[in-house]
Amino acid sequence: MIRGHKIKSVSIDLLALVTLVTTIAWFCEGMLFQSKIPFFRDLVTYSYPINFSLFKSFHAGELPLWDRHMAAGFPLLAALQPAVFYPLSLVFLWLPFFDAVQWSFFIHFLIAASGGYALCRYWKYPIYLCVIGALLFALGGTTVSLSNLLNHFQSAVWLPWMILCGERFFHSPSWANFVLLVF
Repeated sequence: MIRGHKIKSVSIDLLALVTLVTTIAWFCEGMLFQSKIPFFRDLVTYSYPINFSLFKSFHAGELPLWDRHMAAGFPLLAALQPAVFYPLSLVFLWLPFFDAVQWSFFIHFLIAASGGYALCRYWKYPIYLCVIGALLFALGGTTVSLSNLLNHFQSAVWLPWMILCGERFFHSPSWANFVLLVF
């Protein structure tokens, strides 16, 4: 009986995650299926030029140290905004620039939704509330309004995962939970 309950629980979680991915894909459908990118506020004049410099450096096989075209010069490696060592910046190495921008947004919205879902599941809410909570966090005003400030957006989407790792560590302290929290 317990095995059947676990299979049912995994199936429901899988269905919930498919719902989250489908909803995020629907939200990002202009980016994913129509080759559109967000083009407002700081994205145009600040974030995209920095990311393009990062993209050019990655494709040239260089460490992105300096962008001489932005202002009177901009320290790419020394600044936080380009996120040179952020693992998801590798999308600029693997894809053409505009595709990388589109997939970066999509991946980050997925991180927000999956983190919200995982945190709500950890708090033992019913599945339907976990899905609603995840979507409210990922597609709510705060997260979406931060999408034009890429470094803030890319940090904010990790918030539910950080809370989850923190709570796991504080409820059952172990080296594994500590390393997960620090990571």
